[in-house]
Amino acid sequence: METRHTQADGTEPIRLLHSADLHLRRVGDERWQALQALIQKGNEQGVNALFISGDLFDSGVKAVQLRAEIRAELEQAAFPVYIIPGNHDQQAYPEGTFLGGNVHLIQHLHRPQRLGNLWIWGFPFQDLKSQDILHALHQAAAQAEEGGTHLLMLHGELLDITGGWAEYGEEGQQSYFPIRLAYFQDLPWQYVLAGHFHTRFDVHRIEGEKYFVYPGSPVSVSRKEVGRRQAHLLEIGQPPRSVPLDTFHYERREFVLNPGPQADFLESVQAAVDQAHPQAQLLVSVRGYFDREQIGLNEAQLKQVLERFLGDRGELDFQAVDVQQFLATDLVTAFEGLLAEEEEPAEVKALARDLFFQAMIKANAD
Repeated sequence: METRHTQADGTEPIRLLHSADLHLRRVGDERWQALQALIQKGNEQGVNALFISGDLFDSGVKAVQLRAEIRAELEQAAFPVYIIPGNHDQQAYPEGTFLGGNVHLIQHLHRPQRLGNLWIWGFPFQDLKSQDILHALHQAAAQAEEGGTHLLMLHGELLDITGGWAEYGEEGQQSYFPIRLAYFQDLPWQYVLAGHFHTRFDVHRIEGEKYFVYPGSPVSVSRKEVGRRQAHLLEIGQPPRSVPLDTFHYERREFVLNPGPQADFLESVQAAVDQAHPQAQLLVSVRGYFDREQIGLNEAQLKQVLERFLGDRGELDFQAVDVQQFLATDLVTAFEGLLAEEEEPAEVKALARDLFFQAMIKANAD
């Protein structure tokens, strides 16, 4: 367990774990294991609470089907768990829903809960426009008592992010609960713990020491969520920081072949598989152009060898082309000579070679 920062009065600060977007569908799969990993991480870190900022379930139907099992799972946590609905599980929590004695469902913005000197507010997902969200935030802020630390959970799309809808998983071309950082300026919440943004752990400073945090999904829900998954570990009074999770995720590896010697290519692919995280599913892309005499394999043989390397650890996108038949021509020799003389970055030369061989292949096809 890590050492906590000590506050001025000698007490230890409240420590919290924050996640979102598990999209649970069935017991025991990778997403369920991610929930177990979050509880284990919280127990290891000695946190005072776990926050799940929406989309714990993939749908309201799944929430009903998993109700009994989720109670038993959440009771393994040695700390309270706070949950708000997201856009996927907006209908998952009818009045009176019971998820365990240590679970707190926050379904009303104007009913904050208290944990020590921490005020916990939740803004459940609703189909609201920006101006309605801003109005509701100001109404709630007027109720906030002075003193202590105020924290807000919500689930929505931060419009300040410029990466587009792809950053939010498989949500389609639609805005969900649109918000801006400016909405929280001059309001009482020191930390906004958000959900809906799947891609990665992402922190935005609102002003001063006030932060807006997306934890990213704790498990790869789609192939857009690449890289080891994170959770948000927060000590009240300190900046947000991430902690890694040992959960299922995708890792992307790209290999670009050139017609020259490729003695270490196959070894590089094998090393990528051997060195990948045990919970990773590799997305391997192999493209470019190669000489079968240099590698010792034709296209079909090379693809077969790569698939054998990957086994059940990954998926192969094979786009490489054998251009051995063109390499002895005077035109190719002249092109490679001119390219070698150019003082350009390797990626620029790779693009030039790619365009050249595309033209060669098209010309021969015609």
